[in-house]
Amino acid sequence: MRRPLGDGLLGDYGARDVTVTAPCATPLPGTGATAVRASALTGDSRATDTDRRALARIARTAALRLAAELGCTTRLPGLPDALPAQATALGPATGDRHDACGWYAALLRTTDRGALPDRALGSPQAAAARTETCRLAVSPGETERIHTARPRADRDHVDLHAVLTRDPWWLETRSYFGEDGGSVGIGDGRLPSPVGPGTAGERGALTYATASCQGHPAVFTLLADRTYASQVIRDRYAEVFGAYVRDAAARHGCTQVTLPQ
Repeated sequence: MRRPLGDGLLGDYGARDVTVTAPCATPLPGTGATAVRASALTGDSRATDTDRRALARIARTAALRLAAELGCTTRLPGLPDALPAQATALGPATGDRHDACGWYAALLRTTDRGALPDRALGSPQAAAARTETCRLAVSPGETERIHTARPRADRDHVDLHAVLTRDPWWLETRSYFGEDGGSVGIGDGRLPSPVGPGTAGERGALTYATASCQGHPAVFTLLADRTYASQVIRDRYAEVFGAYVRDAAARHGCTQVTLPQ
């Protein structure tokens, strides 16, 4: 799960890399490109705090040099003072959350959770973040409770042992803003279909919506375990997706929100 650099305007970083994006004041001649990106990568499985700081300096310097070579006029903010490591463990979904799962905690304060996930892990909220991710999952204990409470005919279609040992029930939301929002493609294979403004729908296990945020396109997606989505929470899927999209759109000042019909 990637974290924003500061408020996200400068870029973001993952477990092994830092990526800096340099917006161009005008599109690059002959390409139409409006930004330059540079990434610095470490070969270790996970970067240390010292690694992250070094990678951030390298990526920012490389982005500025590349922008100058290409004729991209840009100004970049300084690096943030702290680059915390990525969180890797899911915790309780409730509480006063200030990450990308805050919408879900708010939803649970107004409705019965029922068969919805009880665990969450979200990327930090940042005003200029290009992506936001919220991962939700059902803990083993809650999985057994939900499974036992379902009608016998429904239980027969679920391999509980497999769910508990290797295929947990989960949901994941991802939001894409700015340059990232304008380059989202959906579909299998080497040529995914671009997501155009004002569209929404479903592609397999993925549900998506679009909006315009500060004059830039945005795409909101919800991906889920197929069995969980289709058999366990089918009647609440639209409720969850709508709550997520409305919250993300409001926080980022989005308009023209288009949800699946």
